[in-house]
Amino acid sequence: MKRHIIYLFGVVLLLLPACTTHVDSLEWALRQAGKNRAELEKVLQHYESDSLKLAAATFLIRKMPYHIGFCDTLFTPDGISYMPDITYPGHNEAQIKHVFDSLFDCGYYIRRTKERDVEVMTSDFLIDNIECAFEVWNTPWAGKLDFDAFCRYILPYRASNEPLCSWRRKMLRKYLPMVRSFQVGTPVDACMALNDSLKGSFHFVGMLPVYPSIEMVDRYRQSNCEGLALYFIFLLRSVGIPVAIDCTTWAKSEDGHSWCSVMDNKGGWHGFAANEMSCEEHRKMFSEKRKLIPPKVYRRLFAPEPVSMDMQDDGYRTYVKNPLFKDVTDSYYVPPVNIMLDLQRKLYSSDEGLVYLCASSINQHRVLGVGTRRGDRCFIKNVVGDNTFVLAESPDGKTLHFLTDTFYVDKSGVMKGPDIKGCANGTVGEKNG
Repeated sequence: MKRHIIYLFGVVLLLLPACTTHVDSLEWALRQAGKNRAELEKVLQHYESDSLKLAAATFLIRKMPYHIGFCDTLFTPDGISYMPDITYPGHNEAQIKHVFDSLFDCGYYIRRTKERDVEVMTSDFLIDNIECAFEVWNTPWAGKLDFDAFCRYILPYRASNEPLCSWRRKMLRKYLPMVRSFQVGTPVDACMALNDSLKGSFHFVGMLPVYPSIEMVDRYRQSNCEGLALYFIFLLRSVGIPVAIDCTTWAKSEDGHSWCSVMDNKGGWHGFAANEMSCEEHRKMFSEKRKLIPPKVYRRLFAPEPVSMDMQDDGYRTYVKNPLFKDVTDSYYVPPVNIMLDLQRKLYSSDEGLVYLCASSINQHRVLGVGTRRGDRCFIKNVVGDNTFVLAESPDGKTLHFLTDTFYVDKSGVMKGPDIKGCANGTVGEKNG
């Protein structure tokens, strides 16, 4: 997953400087469409007499150049597309792995295609998406959302980098009557009622060699955490529930995790596990089970946010700098701390630069967050303690150069490790100590 995000990050960074004003950004997006420009202009012309829907269409088109879909197709050795049956009683992950390993041994292969939304979007698809979104905006649970929240968390036609899917109306027709029958009045209540009603209908499998799609998850009724999250985000938005995907990279294990989050009427967010865990169950699990307390949490956005760095970027690509990902660690269950650390090693070539907070593990050091360095002093914001880290920089923009040995940060922000000199402020918002 991280490789896909890093690829997208590079594309987004190349595109961001081209977009300055609202007027310029629309024209810029239309130019990015190339031969597909006429399809997007049809949408704008279609809504010329409806100012609100025109604004919604303009919002989607302006953000469209930042989005790419990945489509993985399995082919036989003769080049014929093939879809294996990976549904097993008990959802045996070992059996799924065995199926794909056997196919690869026989010469089957996966071909990935990448499509920029702005180059392939059709007017019919976008118009139907907008009509479906407006149809559910007047529901009791969505009616209090302002236009900005509606555009960001109900209107988008995709959840992550899944292939474009035209099932929004299909899901609306299937699930909207169900949500209405619950007689709920808030987004959180609607979300939890629908999530509970579908509990057990889908199953988690960690091993999946292809990037998930809406159709794939629906067919097999199982996927990895990212696949389940994107499927439920798509489904929940189709009935007017404002949701987003949140994710983390663990500091205590070798992988990461994605889950769903729903926005309440006051703008607060509540994480939950798609098809499995309520908001309260999720809060308890991810705040009390030591291994599952995220060191950092990022939210997947449809509308990119400006890159806010205190100094020039060094060029190192990591998803934590992707403007389509927002650091929301300080809104989660365990209060984060701001770290200030004085380096004891002089392994850098300039007086200031970016530093990377990495997970410390035997096999790899995965980037968790980005901070700044001025001289010997490093600053990293919004870090959840009771985790072990290492700091690094990237002098060449390609590789990480480690600046510290492994050090531990406890829940209160106290740091321990060889030659560690520094402190944390306990809660974000106070002055660094």
